[in-house]
Amino acid sequence: MKIIVVISIFTLQLFLSCKTADLAAQDLPVGQQDVVKEDEEPKQQSLISIEELIGSIDFNVLEHSDTMKVSNIKSVVIEGTEVEFGRKLELIKDFKFEDDQLLNNILNNENYIEVKDANFPFNPTLQFQLNHEDQQLLLLLDEETGTISFTSVQGQTVLKIAETLKEELIELAN
Repeated sequence: MKIIVVISIFTLQLFLSCKTADLAAQDLPVGQQDVVKEDEEPKQQSLISIEELIGSIDFNVLEHSDTMKVSNIKSVVIEGTEVEFGRKLELIKDFKFEDDQLLNNILNNENYIEVKDANFPFNPTLQFQLNHEDQQLLLLLDEETGTISFTSVQGQTVLKIAETLKEELIELAN
């Protein structure tokens, strides 16, 4: 008889604790809950919008680019010093866009991962200067970390990029 009472109390406590966790978790977003109802589908992350992140002016330059200059970014010792370094651009290529494939890949929102509140080294090794009429947008690529910076007079936005886009940009520079 004692065993049945103990099992009943244990079952009742287990049931009440699960119900309490379920009620407490209702206000939390999916993924931060201790207990997730089986009939709930997890919410998918929304895609990054390049236009929203870099702004409409820079996006217009990106979308309508006519020409591109590709340069290596080299670390050089500053003249007159031994331990101070600066950066120097070394032009590799200068060409006009004939194939829209590269621009389409750069514009594809699925090729980017937004980095929020993260500290990581960003040491660009390649620069892609996109030109449209009298406006320009610089894409700075850090080959080691797989990050890209969209830089203009409007500001700078740094994003992680997909491996395929990184490889395509590196191949373009070679």
